[in-house]
Amino acid sequence: MKNNSLHDIAVVVRASGERTTAICIQLLEEQVGKIAGLVEGISPFNAASRKSVELAVATGKKYTALVDADVLVSPNSLAKLRRILELATPETFLVNTYTLDKFHLAGREGGIHFYRTNLLAKYLELANEWSDIPRPEAKFHHWMEANGYTIYYDQEITSIHEFFQWRKDVRQKVGYRLQKLGLPQLKHASYLRKMGWLDGDFDIAGRLVNEANAASINDRTEVPKIDWEEKTLKMTSWKVRCMVQPWAIYGYIYLQIPLKRLLG
Repeated sequence: MKNNSLHDIAVVVRASGERTTAICIQLLEEQVGKIAGLVEGISPFNAASRKSVELAVATGKKYTALVDADVLVSPNSLAKLRRILELATPETFLVNTYTLDKFHLAGREGGIHFYRTNLLAKYLELANEWSDIPRPEAKFHHWMEANGYTIYYDQEITSIHEFFQWRKDVRQKVGYRLQKLGLPQLKHASYLRKMGWLDGDFDIAGRLVNEANAASINDRTEVPKIDWEEKTLKMTSWKVRCMVQPWAIYGYIYLQIPLKRLLG
């Protein structure tokens, strides 16, 4: 149900074909009503990032939540983030949130990017200078901190990341991490290799770890190509709604502890 007290939050979703785009928007609109916009099919990422900020700033709303379509938010998460900024110092421009990342196997920084809109607007003054930077938001955060603004770090997990995605995207993301980090630096690589019994996503991750271990993946300039035609998989709403509940998120993490000791 929409929370009428959250009318001053502009929500913009950024999508690039994620399987969860529709349910991502639905979960957000249940909290704030209609979102401010969907940025989809714009590349490179820095162009999509600028467009999302432009849409949010144009609303004139006090706060902005920028959410990628592979992030699924927990109930009441936006109200919680709004309360944090209301109580924070005026120089606090961002609440840096944590998300449960499926393949990181724990909470990590990411998820909802929750800003004061008037301070987020400074991004547009600098965006032209950063047009060739792949991740301009991170550059913006560093610039703001260097100029006297602050980030509030909230380590309570308010979303899940990379759950319920297309199998081709799972292969792409895990493969990219392997190529970026290399097998020795990939956390829990041996654990991922043994988790295929849990679900198909871990089966894909494990196969990639095996390929990397056999030196089949040795080119870090490309993500491994998909060599099969993916069938459409049914994603049921009740599974998503169960998984975004705080008890399910933390239960999932605690479940990993004995499994990692046993299989890691």
